[in-house]
Amino acid sequence: MSAAAEVLSVRAITAGYGRRMVLQNLSVDAILPGRITALLGPNGSGKSTLLKALAGIVPLHHGAVALGTQCWTQPAQAARAGRLAYMPQSLPPAVHLRVLESVLAAAHARAGGWTADSHSAMALLRQLGIEALALRHLDELSGGQRQLVALAQALVRQPRVLLLDEPLSALDLNHQVQVLALLRRETEARGLVTLMVLHDINVALRQTDAVLLLRDGALEAAGAPATVLDAATLSRVYGVRVRIDPDRDGRPFAVIIGP
Repeated sequence: MSAAAEVLSVRAITAGYGRRMVLQNLSVDAILPGRITALLGPNGSGKSTLLKALAGIVPLHHGAVALGTQCWTQPAQAARAGRLAYMPQSLPPAVHLRVLESVLAAAHARAGGWTADSHSAMALLRQLGIEALALRHLDELSGGQRQLVALAQALVRQPRVLLLDEPLSALDLNHQVQVLALLRRETEARGLVTLMVLHDINVALRQTDAVLLLRDGALEAAGAPATVLDAATLSRVYGVRVRIDPDRDGRPFAVIIGP
């Protein structure tokens, strides 16, 4: 199957925790490969639950997820096959393992037998600006450094779908720019379906190709960032007054006026 055919679609899924269903009959026709799609919405709108449902961590009570012609009612099967890589918002406790070893271990854990050597793993760390951390232990790193290592662990597995829950939240401005540039390059070069939760409206407006906007577990809007993230929609969904102004290059920029 070609990368171009591997569109990710969400088909009327209902998912949640125990008896509490966070997502109700949610559908997304096509999350396209080679593009960065932002997942936005207020706190509690279901963004993290949707990523976990796609990754198979939260079970589907109804509906299905499809990647190309493969359809899963339990997407964990896809994750085990190495098709999806998921990076959570809250990283698991760090273990006493060196950074380079952890990236190589992530590559070896990928189904299908593909493994990375130390040279390719170091190249990936270099692209993320953390090659100096290669021989440091994970439990010695800051939260932002561990987030960058987690991204390296996801990318080294060569997934078809990259699911990232707030990948920029713990990063300084310099590393945010580096990560966005790397995600853009890898997404386009590999034909990845890249879906990431963001809270920064302006990053979504200026650095992504498409937006899914959730509210109360339902899809409020989907499409191009400048189309979805207009002042009226943002005001309605987030409960704040918003103005969209052009910057000096004519690109849209959201200004929060007040509640």
